[in-house]
Amino acid sequence: MTRLTDFSLQAVPDKPFTILQLTDMQFIDASQKRTPDRLSAHATEWWQPENLDKIALSRIRRIVAETNPDMIVITGDMIYGQFDDNGSMHRKLCDCMGSFGIPWAPVFGNHDCETAMGVEWQCDLYAHAKNCLFARGSVTGNSNYTVGVYEGETLVRMLYMMDANCCFGGTDPALYKAAAFGEDQVEWIKTTADRIREAVGHTVPAFMCCHIPPADMHTALVDAGYAAPETVGSALCFRIGEEPGGIEPAFAPATPGDMGYTDRPVNILSNRIEPLLIEAGIDGVFCGHCHETTLSVAHGPIRYTFGVKCGTYDHHYEGLMGGTKITLPADRNGFAVRHIYEGPKGERVR
Repeated sequence: MTRLTDFSLQAVPDKPFTILQLTDMQFIDASQKRTPDRLSAHATEWWQPENLDKIALSRIRRIVAETNPDMIVITGDMIYGQFDDNGSMHRKLCDCMGSFGIPWAPVFGNHDCETAMGVEWQCDLYAHAKNCLFARGSVTGNSNYTVGVYEGETLVRMLYMMDANCCFGGTDPALYKAAAFGEDQVEWIKTTADRIREAVGHTVPAFMCCHIPPADMHTALVDAGYAAPETVGSALCFRIGEEPGGIEPAFAPATPGDMGYTDRPVNILSNRIEPLLIEAGIDGVFCGHCHETTLSVAHGPIRYTFGVKCGTYDHHYEGLMGGTKITLPADRNGFAVRHIYEGPKGERVR
């Protein structure tokens, strides 16, 4: 079989294929804080490395066990790098994810690359981690690669894993600090989609996974009637549907499957790239970064989804913690998105 993507996974014919999205775990090791006053006394005691299993890894294990995915994607901020200058948190994450025997694909967020270990070390670690699908890529950024889901020799779904170039806290010169997709990244999607379309005779449906969403996410909110045009960069306070932890006013879904909650500004990239996404066959964009935001909104043929924050460091709501389950049905016609929420002790919120 000619490999059309950087990595390939096999789906079982006539059975659903499940992807679990995790995001913003933000593991830290308080013993590595760079200045004495960086954390409170309580946080310093709580985030000691011996507590990591109890306060962070255990949640990942529960969500993986509940969803039993065929693949896991992590949309950035796995580690809060300024608390991991010796790389131990990165290694613990890789050990945990590798233990499931499930392929997992990460992209970097705005905090991963703050570690003094440097980007070269990080990329090498993930490229050689057990069951990890990762490649640095040859375009702007440090986590740009493709994953293909195949049935036999037929490519039925693609994933574009994209670096959002947003690690402003890092000092490594290999970091491109633009908080936007580079022109060569955009061209990479186009040429890859064109190449595969020519090889298979049609456009293959695809997802894009990144840390911070493109500006098209705000357009989707406005066009659906959930937000006004002037709200870009401003706090939005609403819920769609019946998500837990919501506040009034609540919106009925404008499109079936719209859901989620926010009470903070929806931070976005500067790029507007939706025409390219549509041309490339991308019908789902999955991101993270906005911890208290779990919106999933359709805009034309594309659904934009903020994954559920999975880690307790940095601002968060206990009722909006967990992961996001993405299901490709047995007939591969479209996909479904469902958030998996947990409470402070691991119980299901609903």
